[in-house]
Formats: sequence, structure tokens, C-alpha cells
Amino acid sequence: MKNLPPETPIYKYMGIDSFLHFFMNRSLVLQKIQSWPDYLEGRRFEFFKKNGLIRTESSVEEYFGSCWSLQVDDQRLFDSKEAYQISCKEIRELGSAAMWEGYRKGGGLRVRTTIGKVLDVLRVHQIWHGSVYYEPSHPITKKPEPVEEALFYKRTCFRHEDEYRFIVRSTSSSRLLELPISDMRNFVDEILVSPTRKEDSWRSQAIYRLVANSYVACTRDEINSKDGEQHCRISQLYSLVVDDV
Repeated sequence: MKNLPPETPIYKYMGIDSFLHFFMNRSLVLQKIQSWPDYLEGRRFEFFKKNGLIRTESSVEEYFGSCWSLQVDDQRLFDSKEAYQISCKEIRELGSAAMWEGYRKGGGLRVRTTIGKVLDVLRVHQIWHGSVYYEPSHPITKKPEPVEEALFYKRTCFRHEDEYRFIVRSTSSSRLLELPISDMRNFVDEILVSPTRKEDSWRSQAIYRLVANSYVACTRDEINSKDGEQHCRISQLYSLVVDDV
């Protein structure tokens, strides 16, 4: 697993319910890996352990994780560095169409923070973090080192997620771990509302007004901005949607 610098921006796509829980409870939720939607998550860890390729007393049931996205493109697809940078900028401004359609099609949001800010929230636990390594299901080409690296592999069909993962170990029997965020204003660098087409713009506008007004009220700020930029905005991926409060 490849660690990136703490100032690296990362992004999380959330449904409306998940976002409201995150926002109102001011907590970062980590979910037990075995309860993730992809039922193959953790299978590599179990395979290596069963076949003696890793030595550990821990079980995959003890690991919880939080998944984010780096929102960068594959540089090999572009003829120049400039074209690559423009592509990454567009994904970060509008969000990934594949991620919106696959995870938040009915409406949702994308939150931006940094690796360092997530690590600060998780500091009470032993943490493993890094970029996910994508490879075909067969053959398995890499042996994990440390053993927790086996939890950072994913099939190539999920490559568009460009995932950066945080893993902690806990003996909790709960499906979720909730860790408090002491300063939401500092933690959340940007909120992007899911895009809609012009004829359905009411949906994204409604979410935007709810979030923008709540953010201003909860943080006691007079305007919807941070570091000189609009803090909450609507993705203009499909069409121009007004985001005035």
C-alpha cells in the first residue's frame, strides 16, 4: 500500500442519509469490512492466511475501514502532462460520472478533506492507510507486507474509484465504529452536490439549499465560503444548475 502526503486531498461520495448522519453527528463512520457491498472484500486476506502465506492471529472480522477517492486520472491515457492535469482538474471540479451514477444516482454529495485530517480523527487507533492496488482476480501477483496490505487489493473493474483506504483494527462486535470530528469547519474543505439535468434541477437545488443553509447556521459563518472559495456548490456535470441560496 502506497502512503501519500497528509496534505493530499481526498473525496468521499455519500448518499443523503449518510451525509446527514455525518454532518449532524459530526462523526466519521468506519464500517466492518465484511459488511461492505463487495462481498469479495477481505477474501484475499483469508486466502493468504489459510494457505500460510501470511502469519497473523487477527481475523478479517476485526478490521474496519473508510473508503475515499483520490479523483485523479490515469496519466498513461494522455499525450502530455498538461492534458493529464486538465483532466484531473475537471474530475475534481465536477466529480466522476461513474461514481455519481454508480453510488449516488438518486441524489447525494461528495465531501473533500485531506489524508492528514482523517488520520487526526483516527489517531486513537492503529492505522493502515494507502492507495488501493487494482489487479485481476487471477493470478495473484503480490504477497502482502505487512499482512494488512492484503486489505488494500481490489479487482480492476473497480479502477474508476481510484480509492484511498483507511483501515483500523478493533475487537468491537458492532458493525460500525463512529469517531468524533472535533471541528467540522476545519475537517470539511468542500461539499459538492450531485449533478442533475436541467429538467430535474430542483432536486440538486433542494439538497444544496438544505446543506448550504445548515452549514452556515452550524458553523456560525455569514457566507458559504472557505479559504476564498465557495464551500458548498452543485456539480455542473450535466447542465448549468443555479446554486444561489
